[in-house]
Amino acid sequence: MTQQKAELKVVCKEDCGNAPRKAQLRDFYIALARTNIKEVLNYLTDDIVWHLAGETTIKGKQAVAEFLKEMKDSPVSELKIDYIVTHGTDCAATGQATFADGRVVDFGDFYIFAGQAKHKKIKLIKSFIVETKPDSD
Repeated sequence: MTQQKAELKVVCKEDCGNAPRKAQLRDFYIALARTNIKEVLNYLTDDIVWHLAGETTIKGKQAVAEFLKEMKDSPVSELKIDYIVTHGTDCAATGQATFADGRVVDFGDFYIFAGQAKHKKIKLIKSFIVETKPDSD
C-alpha cells in the first residue's frame, strides 16, 4: 500500500485485510507522523505508559499530548512501515520515518493493548528509535 496525503508519503508493506489490529497500528502511525494529537490520543488508554528506550518514559494521555506538541516543528515527509506483527494483546512494528529536514530514524515498537477485542486501546508502548540514513531500495 502506498498512499499520499497532506504531503505525507506512506509506504506500508503489510496487508491489513483481515487483521484489524494491524490496520489499527498502521492508522496510529499515520496519525503520529502527521502529529494529529487528537487522533493519536484516541488510540491510547488514559493511563498509557510510553517508554522511549534510553530517553524517557511518558505517562498518561496529557503527557503524550505535550510530547507530541513538541514534535509539530519536525514534520514527517515519508513514513515506511516494514512489519506489523500481532498476537492477542501484544504487537510489534518496525519502520522508518524521514523528516522534512532530511533526518531519518528507524523505529521498532512493542505494544500491549488493554484487551483482545478490536476496540481496545494501547496501554503500553516501548519504542526503540535510532537516527540513521535513508534506505537505498
